Amino acid sequence: MTNDLTQILLGTALLAGPAAAGAAALLGRDPVRASSAASRTLAGGAAAALGLVVATFADGPVDVTGFEVTPAVALVLVLVLATGATVVGFASRSLRHEPYQAGFATTASLVVGAAAVLATTTDLLVLAAAWTATSLFAVRLVATGPAGGAPASPMRRSFVVADLFLVGAVAALVVASGSTAIADLETGGVLAVAAGMALVVAAAARSAGVPFHRWLPASTAAPTPASALLHAGVVNAGAIVLIKLAPVTTASLPAAALAVALGGVSCIAAEAIMLTRA
Repeated sequence: MTNDLTQILLGTALLAGPAAAGAAALLGRDPVRASSAASRTLAGGAAAALGLVVATFADGPVDVTGFEVTPAVALVLVLVLATGATVVGFASRSLRHEPYQAGFATTASLVVGAAAVLATTTDLLVLAAAWTATSLFAVRLVATGPAGGAPASPMRRSFVVADLFLVGAVAALVVASGSTAIADLETGGVLAVAAGMALVVAAAARSAGVPFHRWLPASTAAPTPASALLHAGVVNAGAIVLIKLAPVTTASLPAAALAVALGGVSCIAAEAIMLTRA
């Protein structure tokens, strides 16, 4: 594929979330049409991301200022956008006649848009902004529905922890590296070690790892589509960030050990809960 075409595909994929949110907001007086329009727009973004999968496998990574798409990243984009399109499309039927239906479609689209930027950016500041935006929109999404903000309270507390640690890690990396580019990450020194450990804590809090796991079951009290959409780059955002910033965490023994410890404890706790609770 030509370079111009791959850039168009990337732009289409990244703009699908904001465009879907705008369509849902404009059609807010007809919630069913709003949800359907948002779903179709996200589906178009997913199709563009699928085109990027083909392009990156055939011709190599797509690199635009501040963004880069490898075959793996393109597959993540397909996951995020296709999940968003499916969930919002389902919500056009499952939330029919609910007063918050159009608002749900708008917020869900913003979640997907922020997650798409998070997956593709090569700039630390943009990554921190996309991470924080995903948190804000996801909490707002879970707060929709008749239960109001009750399901979102545990989530909000965990996400505040995740955001603070992620932003702190990014600040430390920018100071240590003297650059905001992920390609220029500094992997040695006290600041890099501290940033690596902070990234692991941020990922655990976002991914509902122990001891930050209580928010995930609480979120099931939100409307079903809200809980489903958390798999479009929200719960799995911690893993995405750890992979993107792997040079920092893998080069630091304390950060790697902390990741193994939190992951191991989470697996054991989940197994124990599964065996002892209905």
